[in-house]
Parts: sequence; structure tokens; C-alpha cells
Amino acid sequence: MVSVTAATGQESKIVEDATLQVLDTAAASGITAQELDRATRQLRARMVFENDSVTNLGHQLGYFSTVTNLDTYAALPDRIGAVTTDDVARVARTYLTESNRTVGWFEPVLDS
Repeated sequence: MVSVTAATGQESKIVEDATLQVLDTAAASGITAQELDRATRQLRARMVFENDSVTNLGHQLGYFSTVTNLDTYAALPDRIGAVTTDDVARVARTYLTESNRTVGWFEPVLDS
């Protein structure tokens, strides 16, 4: 799943087109080692922030218990660190294809 939030005033279609271009580029050309490093650091930081309270930790444990198991959750740091740029390119080519896409927009109605 890819989720994107547009800045206030940005057209959804422009943001969608830019996002799809990035995904298509990743599928065609892969990503750089620097991009992988940045994503790895961001994901590890997210894991820390998602466990900053008992409620968040409970949510994570419940989520992983539901969709897979707690061993997967415990193994995440090592699994994240094992991802290579070749892995990202292979997965992007396999799964981030146009035929696999469902695009939806949520545009809140602002009170006047």
C-alpha cells in the first residue's frame, strides 16, 4: 500500500501523477543506496514512535497477532536491515504495476 497526503491547495490529480511516476521509476530503474538508507531509517524511527505508549504498543501487538504473528513483529528490525536495493527493484517490478493499482482519493469537505 502506498499512501500520499497532498499539501493544502495541491490538486489531487497532480499528486497522483507524481506518485505514480515515482513508483514507475522505482519499478524500471530501482532505487539508490541513499534512498534505501533513508527509507530504512524512517521505518525504524516509525517503529519507535509507534511504540511510545501502551496504547500504541497494544495496537501493534494486536495488528501483528491478527495479520501474521508476534514473531514477525519481533523480527522486523532485522528484516528491515536485510532489504537491498535489488529487493526493492524486484518487488517494485512485480507488484507496483499498473494492473495491480487501485487509486482512491479522500477529499474532505471543508465547512464554509
